[in-house]
Amino acid sequence: MKLDNQKIFLFSIFVSIFLWIMFYPGILSWDSLYYFQQASTGQFIDWHPPLLAFVLAFVLKMGGGLGVITFFQCFGGIFGVCQLVIEIMSLFQIRRSDIVVFGVVIVLVSPLTPFSIYLATFWKDTWFLISLIWLLVFWAKLIISTRSGFQVKNWDIAGFLFFLCLALLVRHNTYILYGASALFLIFVLGGSSINLYRKIFIITTPLFVLYMFSLFEYNYMNTEKMHIESVVYAIDLLSMVDLDNSVIQDTPYLHQYLTSDFYSDFRIGDEGTVYALSGQVLRLEFYDNPAEIQDEYIFTVLKHPLVWLEAKWIMYVDFFRVGRERYLYHDHVQQNMYGVKFSDKFAVPRDMFFNAAGFFSTNQIAKWFSYEHLVWFSVNIILILVYLVNWITKRKKSFLLLSFLFVPSLAYYFSYFLAITLSDFRFLYPATIAIQVISLSLAFGYANQWIVDRYNLSAVRPLHSTSVK
Repeated sequence: MKLDNQKIFLFSIFVSIFLWIMFYPGILSWDSLYYFQQASTGQFIDWHPPLLAFVLAFVLKMGGGLGVITFFQCFGGIFGVCQLVIEIMSLFQIRRSDIVVFGVVIVLVSPLTPFSIYLATFWKDTWFLISLIWLLVFWAKLIISTRSGFQVKNWDIAGFLFFLCLALLVRHNTYILYGASALFLIFVLGGSSINLYRKIFIITTPLFVLYMFSLFEYNYMNTEKMHIESVVYAIDLLSMVDLDNSVIQDTPYLHQYLTSDFYSDFRIGDEGTVYALSGQVLRLEFYDNPAEIQDEYIFTVLKHPLVWLEAKWIMYVDFFRVGRERYLYHDHVQQNMYGVKFSDKFAVPRDMFFNAAGFFSTNQIAKWFSYEHLVWFSVNIILILVYLVNWITKRKKSFLLLSFLFVPSLAYYFSYFLAITLSDFRFLYPATIAIQVISLSLAFGYANQWIVDRYNLSAVRPLHSTSVK
């Protein structure tokens, strides 16, 4: 192992253990309890993707506990960020420095951002966050190989596919990310010597994995199908009717389950899931016929596409509304019957961290760094446009390749336009942290390079400079 690689690995281990100990054995949210309930009873449902429940059941059966999973979450996230920073410096041809790697990680694990809290939380959002970071690592590797004219490495393709598959398995709404990834692979593999059949195999592998997992999920694990998509359909139909009452004529199935409180109580874009599942404006018997719901939804959307787009837009922009009070992160272990609770030994540093995070998340200046998605969503779009404009005006393929790096996060941002249920901060946070890592890597990397060149600081050694045999 190269010396600086070893340093990065040991640094990741140290930071991971620090976070793991502080939040030991981990944070349980309401969603986390669903996984514990399923893992302990062996009765699984697909309301949330059940991969986490399967893994937890296996760990518990092997004699482990939540702490085993949260340690690997912490390490996977921290080491993934380190590797992504290294790849970004290489991709943008910035002088490599471990100082930049350490600096980015320290900023992200500080209370300025909720990154540490997410890594310690047993959440599908955390698993997707880690998957997205590692997907970007291999995304960057493939860009570097393509730009250099080298044959893409099998390990890079394998890593890309593994983390793409993992992302698809832990989030229902990652189909747009798969579409973007498939187009990227077509571009990257297009000029390679890989034969056509292998290219098709590579691009379709995630679909095959999803299919095989569904067979395992429903046929072997006997997972109960809950038709979570019906909730999205219900929210969209309710919103369309609220915008244009004439739509009700084309939704007879929905109409028969509307309550008398719908017209007075329903507010589009205001926590749609609460309305769709509380029985307040829509009787819960509505969900007994998923096929009827889907047919009516497709018919209504095709007949009223502009109303549908307006409803979607109103709900989607709620993610970026500044100053809105949101559920940002979970700051405690939800009361449970499984004996999981914080360790009292580390209460002081943990409370100090949560207090600091609470301050930064509510401070009118500090919150803009990490607690308003609008900032990083805008940065994402601006960076793509900058490199695309340079590609168009300068006719250099390298600018097009660099613009590809910002596609996964943007694809995930936009995935919620189609699948929004409510505008929780955590839903978009994986995309936000991804663009934060890229932006901080560029800022710190260029700053470090300027300082080294300006003051001739040869003491700052590049990464991968010395090998340990």
